[in-house]
Amino acid sequence: MVFESTVEQWGNFNEAVSFYKQIPNPGNSSRVRYNDERDAAYVVVFPNVEESFMFDAPHVTSGVKVMTFIKDPFTSQWKIFAFGDPVDPFKRNNIV
Repeated sequence: MVFESTVEQWGNFNEAVSFYKQIPNPGNSSRVRYNDERDAAYVVVFPNVEESFMFDAPHVTSGVKVMTFIKDPFTSQWKIFAFGDPVDPFKRNNIV
């Protein structure tokens, strides 16, 4: 689920659960976005989602959070790396 080198930072995930619960009416994007190398993936969590919706044009939104996943180069499994603000790809170089 997470990289071994980040297990202590995640702890028992109580902090992540609490963070998610603080987002009012969260709605997860059904679209996964990838970096150019396709080894990092991003799922957006929107606040104040009352019902399903689709963007049909570029949109500026506020209060969004991002779940960042990194593909483990040894197992090819996707593992969660961060939850909150977007993470720059260079910050993931020392995770394995």
